[in-house]
Amino acid sequence: MSDQVSLRAMRVSTLVGVHAWERLAPRDLLVDLDLTLDLDRACRTDDLGQTIDYDALVTLIRRRLQTTARRLIEAVAQDVADVCFDDARVSAVTVTVHKPAAVHDVGDVAVTIRRTRAR
Repeated sequence: MSDQVSLRAMRVSTLVGVHAWERLAPRDLLVDLDLTLDLDRACRTDDLGQTIDYDALVTLIRRRLQTTARRLIEAVAQDVADVCFDDARVSAVTVTVHKPAAVHDVGDVAVTIRRTRAR
């Protein structure tokens, strides 16, 4: 299956970091998503119910990340992937989490994970 839905530069706020000062207040991260799913019905019916509701997905991801505190952006990426797999139509997901200015004189640090639904 090669159908894909992509979301780019989703701004999310969460507690993340290994240093104590990072854990004092939420910080903004950027998330990129590539969801693999069968879009044939959505293409043929023009029905939102046959595809991913992007707005609802973003709301669910934000809700999850607002209620968690992670040390690593790798763990944040897994949280995002888990939310995506709550929709049974998603067969695979690629998540990139960007932590801008995480390291002095580095504009962006990012982690990308790829997950496939267990059969």
